[in-house]
Amino acid sequence: MSKVSIIIPVYRTEKYLRDCLNSCLAQSFTDFEIVVVNDGSPDNSQEILDEFQALDSRITVIKQSNKGLVETRRVGACACKSEYLFFLDSDDTIVENALEQLLAYSCGKDIVIGGMNIYTPKGKRIKTIKNTLPFGNDVIGLIAAYLSKNVVASLCGRLIKKSVFCKIEIERHFKIGEDFIANLLLASNSISCQIVDCVVYNYIQYDTSMVHNISEESLKNRLAFIDWVLDFVDNWKNQIVVKNSIAQFAIEEYYTYLRGGGRLNDSLKCKIRNEFMKNEWAIKRLPLWRVGLVKCYCVSPYLGNIYRYFFVNVRSIFR
Repeated sequence: MSKVSIIIPVYRTEKYLRDCLNSCLAQSFTDFEIVVVNDGSPDNSQEILDEFQALDSRITVIKQSNKGLVETRRVGACACKSEYLFFLDSDDTIVENALEQLLAYSCGKDIVIGGMNIYTPKGKRIKTIKNTLPFGNDVIGLIAAYLSKNVVASLCGRLIKKSVFCKIEIERHFKIGEDFIANLLLASNSISCQIVDCVVYNYIQYDTSMVHNISEESLKNRLAFIDWVLDFVDNWKNQIVVKNSIAQFAIEEYYTYLRGGGRLNDSLKCKIRNEFMKNEWAIKRLPLWRVGLVKCYCVSPYLGNIYRYFFVNVRSIFR
């Protein structure tokens, strides 16, 4: 039995799939298996997978009709035989010693989280993300760290014990924030978590990414995600670090929702004004233009639209 299973969901990524798989096969640690789930991809991804599977016996390919990311990851996890899971998106890559570095800190840990580089498609590094646990390593501290973005709420770039991951159930209809939801569910199960001060994952920010395509459906999906998170963490909001982090999360997510053209009803405006915008800790941690956009929309849609128009156009000039 291998120590680690790399799980790669595949859908419409034939352009990037070779780089993704080659980064896995180049790992300094070699005791792993790769489970690739072709989620009904209509391009030439299957031909590439067949080619790689013939080259390396550690690669297993599962074909299925299109079921979405949540279900595809679940299928991959169920097929794995290793102690640890490592999720990898098929348009991203991992650094050569990613598994080796994470495993070095895995003893007695349920989750081991590494850092992440974010690149443009042309290979220019945008930024490096390192994770921290400033509020402690217990349930409350970890939930607050996810909400405040001190820890990246992705399922990628980390080792997760299969026995722990299989305990959680993610609703399959979520199209935005499914990784965030999974991490909150994992954190609430009193897991032992280790942060590793090294970069293990290369996230390539393509314009075709689902999170960068705005539509009426994506706005509804984001609102459903926000509602789920706020409802889930409500049990811990009497803890000050969680209460503060909830306010930061809410303002940032409503900012993204409004920037994309979302609308606020009167009850939601009242909730944002009274519960989140009065939190000084959160306001101080956020860029002024984000806070300003949310404030304007809470006053009136007209004022918000004017702010949004000038904000978007001014930012495009300096990009």
